[in-house]
Amino acid sequence: GNGMFTFGRRREKECALRYLKDLRQSVLIESVVDGVHDFLEGQISEEELLSIISKAFIEGGSGVWEQAGSWLRKLIAEYSQFETLWNDFSDHSEWKVRFKAACFLNDMSLIMATTIGEKLQRDRSRKVREMAVARMEEIRS
Repeated sequence: GNGMFTFGRRREKECALRYLKDLRQSVLIESVVDGVHDFLEGQISEEELLSIISKAFIEGGSGVWEQAGSWLRKLIAEYSQFETLWNDFSDHSEWKVRFKAACFLNDMSLIMATTIGEKLQRDRSRKVREMAVARMEEIRS
């Protein structure tokens, strides 16, 4: 399903930059757009794309990590093996990364959301717990 969920490199990059708070972060999200396209064209491996998305999700500021997560969601729809990244993010040592994962619970498959949601609702960080509880309520409603 090459390119089923993308409008092409240039347009995707133009769109991506509109959401950034800090344009110095543009390289992080542009590398995700390039990575996805390179992967779809067979230029880079799954592992390489996983690490590009991971970096953007973990290190990305406002506008970057949300888009990295959204690209991950689109990829998973075609390549379910990428779903393991949600586990990595929800087990991350930094609460901010676990919080970002909690924000995406309603974008995960129900099985994954349930497993990760249960875990994050018991997180040591109050912010992570609260976000996980809120998202799990949305999923159930």
